[in-house]
Amino acid sequence: MALNLSLLVSVKEPADQPTSGYAEEVSPPLPWLAAGWPELPVSQQQSFAEAQSGYQLLRQLIGSTVDAETPSVAALTAAMDGLAAAPLRWRADPVSLIPDRDQLVVIPGKLTNLSMAEAETLVALLNSHFHEDFQLEIGAPHRWYLTPTEPLMITASPLDAVSGGSAGLYQAAGPTAMRLQQWLNEIQMALYGVPSNQQREANDQFLLNSLWVWGNNQSESPPGDRVSPAQVIAPDLVIADSGWAAALAEHHQVPLLPLPKPGEWLDQLPPTGNVVIDLARVDGDRLPDYAEVQACCEQLQPIIGKQVSAVDIYALARDQWQRRCWRGSDFGFLGRLRARIKMRLSQSLVSRQP
Repeated sequence: MALNLSLLVSVKEPADQPTSGYAEEVSPPLPWLAAGWPELPVSQQQSFAEAQSGYQLLRQLIGSTVDAETPSVAALTAAMDGLAAAPLRWRADPVSLIPDRDQLVVIPGKLTNLSMAEAETLVALLNSHFHEDFQLEIGAPHRWYLTPTEPLMITASPLDAVSGGSAGLYQAAGPTAMRLQQWLNEIQMALYGVPSNQQREANDQFLLNSLWVWGNNQSESPPGDRVSPAQVIAPDLVIADSGWAAALAEHHQVPLLPLPKPGEWLDQLPPTGNVVIDLARVDGDRLPDYAEVQACCEQLQPIIGKQVSAVDIYALARDQWQRRCWRGSDFGFLGRLRARIKMRLSQSLVSRQP
């Protein structure tokens, strides 16, 4: 039996691509990856595809489909975070909504240097405001949960499929979507002006001003460009740090190993079998590390076609924009948008007055 690898990567942007806050201006990631890293095993791949959501892709690669019997993203990650089961629970991850022309761009809280102490303060504030409607819990600084007092009946997109995109284009739909939108409007007003956001504003950092509610089975509507591998074979090993891949591996009782240190990749790989490697760190506690991706691929190169018979590479499309925000130290565009944030929130407050 040969060794077959499925690699999830976050695509590195071209060095000459100017930093921009507009996701639609990002050049297509896959051609650049193939051309920019010729030493990668791209030329010998059997599959090279672009995925919009790492959550949905990993479900397929680790052998799970979404149906009434399948635990939701919220259920599996909450179990990983040590929370008791709650059927009505949803993911409610903190985000920054950045006004951009006529839209609000979604920036996940994972990209905002959100600490556990700040997360706990914000959750305590929101729970005091909304105790009759829902309760929030924290699994990690960037991973929150919402349990409503009454069921939410909505469909919503995974956060990683929305990152860098317009909140309006991915707005939740369904019988109770209006109730959720009312909560979100009130959440934005409650978070505006809190001391931590004032400090962020002074430091030209992303403000934490909303939540992205998703992750119950009802919410996992597939995006239009969902990747469907021609033949998904259940893995014999998953290599990933904390995050969605680890939660799935535990649920399906697939052996799990952490991402190895540079120089130790060949020691980590088994001689045969099907291995899923999450270099994109989907829902992990750390951001992707491109030096780590390059080290992995450099060590794999000599054994491609020998010990390794097939390499399937999946690039997470939205993550290119995320990486732009993560690596860029120039947050000057926030200064230009700060006035628009204040204006929109003030208009919202005025419209709610009797």
